[in-house]
Amino acid sequence: QDHSMGTVKRIDHLRQEYLEKYSPVKSRVETARERLREAVGPNRNRKFVGGKENLGGGGLFSREDKVSKEELNAPPLFEGQPSIRRPLVYYHQRDSLGSYLEKALYKTYVAKGGKEAETWVPCWTPGVECERSLPRPRGEMARVRVIAAHLPFGVIDTHIGRIEGLDFATLWNKEFDDLSYQCLTTIRHPVDRLEACARRYFPNRNFETATFDEVYGLLTSTAGASSAGVSCLAEPVRIFSSSLAEDDINGVATDPEAIRSELLAEWAMENMNKCVTLVTDSPDEARELLHHVVPWLSEVRFIDKDMSASMWPADVRLELEQTLARNEMEVYAFAKNLMARQLERYRQSSSSSHELPDFDIGF
Repeated sequence: QDHSMGTVKRIDHLRQEYLEKYSPVKSRVETARERLREAVGPNRNRKFVGGKENLGGGGLFSREDKVSKEELNAPPLFEGQPSIRRPLVYYHQRDSLGSYLEKALYKTYVAKGGKEAETWVPCWTPGVECERSLPRPRGEMARVRVIAAHLPFGVIDTHIGRIEGLDFATLWNKEFDDLSYQCLTTIRHPVDRLEACARRYFPNRNFETATFDEVYGLLTSTAGASSAGVSCLAEPVRIFSSSLAEDDINGVATDPEAIRSELLAEWAMENMNKCVTLVTDSPDEARELLHHVVPWLSEVRFIDKDMSASMWPADVRLELEQTLARNEMEVYAFAKNLMARQLERYRQSSSSSHELPDFDIGF
């Protein structure tokens, strides 16, 4: 699929249909905020994004208010060290072979002289629990240079602050064109990712003779989700669409033709377009791109992790691609094209800078 002007028109068309369906009178921003408040609800331990009630528990702040000029302007300790002005953020999609990369980011950064307090990596940074989904209190994040976790796109700005102001107010994400950090992610073939997740939730299940209906039932059941209600479904959309409503994310998989489902998938591609994307099914290219982006990880071979053969029958895999993984397959195809373009731009670049280029190439 051509993700150029045709996709831009499609996104605009989907947004218009969605807005006409839910609120023909209110502005886009008002509609988005209202829908997000409604989706989050009073019983969720999250507040809506925007104003003084964003995920950080307050309005945006500037790092210059929290960090001295000496710290902001200190020279790097090693080549490519992320700065306080522009940290490195790894958006870890679940079951996408990213746990080793999280570990490598933390251990290599510290081994090269970086401070533990300059990292926020669950299970590795002292004091950061494995299951914690949101960063430390905002004031503690001002000096953090390396962040890696299962965080939804955009949450970081409310915690690490910005050097220049940004209106992080709406669900529609046109405000993220100028990110205040470098970001990367890994993405895996959707059916492989679903199978890895199913094995995690159903370790004693024999999938070799499973039917599509059996697999579908397991993946859409409450048993196939965490205690927080996070399911195996549509993980790239969960991370990159910026939607906090789990029902909407699951709908991307269970009701793939719905306007909202298509819109969230397109929206995820818009946001992913702003990050360096490593496709695990192309390990050599992914590793090369990673080493361009994070030169201090040049010796890490994180994608060499052995992946066992699929246990799911071929017909089940095909039906999953056409149903539960339909929209995710489109995001995955976009990610493969995005990685190829990003790598080509790095190869052609004669610059010695390791700052991420502006990858505004998909939309």
